[in-house]
Amino acid sequence: MTLEQFKNATFSADTKVVYDSKTYDVISVDFEEALIALNMFPNEENISDKIRWVRCENCDFQKEKANNGWIKIFDEESLPKEENIPCAFFDKKQGIVFGTFTKDNVDGILENATHYQIFSVGSLKPPKY
Repeated sequence: MTLEQFKNATFSADTKVVYDSKTYDVISVDFEEALIALNMFPNEENISDKIRWVRCENCDFQKEKANNGWIKIFDEESLPKEENIPCAFFDKKQGIVFGTFTKDNVDGILENATHYQIFSVGSLKPPKY
């Protein structure tokens, strides 16, 4: 990820990044130094000596689907590649909002939405945090 992506990112308890072709849980973030602490041994109980600090430029956000089929929005790269597709967006203020993804509405989506899902028939549940 770029330094700009890192500065604009929202990190939470379920944030994962890809580092050295492997996916790791993010344990902590140092915004001043642009470092990310990774849990290198997730199956072990005492992780205090198993944390590795890495430069943000050496990581990428995991672009896999979040729970309930929702995809977490980190930046413009994590949005759909196609235009004019019906999507459901999880808006921080309004909840689930249905709309069509276009390049014209990217700024509003990045500012207000945390997750998206390409619309399909069936029930949509909000993503868990």
